[in-house]
Amino acid sequence: MVVRDAHLLRTGALQFVYGLWSLFQGRERRMPVVLVGPERIRSVLRRPSLASLESCIFMWHRLTPSP
Repeated sequence: MVVRDAHLLRTGALQFVYGLWSLFQGRERRMPVVLVGPERIRSVLRRPSLASLESCIFMWHRLTPSP
């Protein structure tokens, strides 16, 4: 699942995404969730109420625009 502009989602919506991911972990061992957004998404995910979601992040990848 790809979530574009994830930095714009409210905390409740991001918690819902985490809930979906958690639900599928028992059935599909590796359902990927890709959160897409600018660098500030890190500060959004550091909200205390999103600690469960942040703890499940496997990899951060930063894309830079090509010249």
